[in-house]
Amino acid sequence: MSRHSHPFHQVVLPLAGSIDIRMDGYAGSVSAGELIVIRSGACHEFRAQEAAKFIVVDLDNLPEALNHTQVKLHISETLNAYLTFIEQQLLEAVNPVLDKSVRELLWLLLHEQTGHRLCDARIEQAVAHIHTDLSASHTVRSLAAVACLSPTQFKKRFHQAMQYTTQQYLIRARMERAEALLRYSDLPVTLIAEQVGYQDVSAFSRRFREVSGHPPTWCRK
Repeated sequence: MSRHSHPFHQVVLPLAGSIDIRMDGYAGSVSAGELIVIRSGACHEFRAQEAAKFIVVDLDNLPEALNHTQVKLHISETLNAYLTFIEQQLLEAVNPVLDKSVRELLWLLLHEQTGHRLCDARIEQAVAHIHTDLSASHTVRSLAAVACLSPTQFKKRFHQAMQYTTQQYLIRARMERAEALLRYSDLPVTLIAEQVGYQDVSAFSRRFREVSGHPPTWCRK
C-alpha cells in the first residue's frame, strides 16, 4: 500500500499473524499481543501477511495512556482476551446496543495499556514470530535463528527482555490464547488445542489446568 495519512489517530491491533508498518519514527512489524499507534497526520504504509487479521480503531483523541507513550506496545492479557471476543462478534450480526458497549469497553481497556517496547529489536522479532503461529514447534534454536543470535546469546537476551525463559513464555502465550478462545468462541476444544500446538487434547487439558488452575471446560460455564 502506498504511503498515506489520516486526519485522525489509529490504533492497530493484530488478532493473528503480523503486519509490516513503516512511518516516521518506526519501521518494523506488529503482531498479535501488541498494538501500534499511528498519530493523526503521520505518513505511513503497511503490508499485512496473507493470513493476518487485525482491528484498526479510528480515534479523534487518543486515550491518555497512549498519548504519551512509544509507538508500539505489548498489550495486557485482559485486552488480548477481549480482542478474541471482538473477533467473534464481528462474525455475527451487529447489534447496535452491543456494538456501542463493545466500543466503550475497548476504549477503557486502551486507557489501561502501559506496556513496554522491547529494547532489543532481535528479541522483538522472535516474539513476533512466536505469535505469528502459536501452533508451530518453536525451539530455542529456531527462534535464535530468527533473531540472528547464537542459542546461548538468545536464551540470555530473551530472559532479560521478557522475564521468562523461551519455553515459559511460549506456554504462557499459548494458554492465554486458548483461554480467550474457550471463553469467547464456539470452537471445539480439540480445534483450540490444535491452534495452540497440541495434537493430544489430554496433554492440552493437563497443561491448561497446570497453568490456569482449572480445566478447559470451566471456561465454557
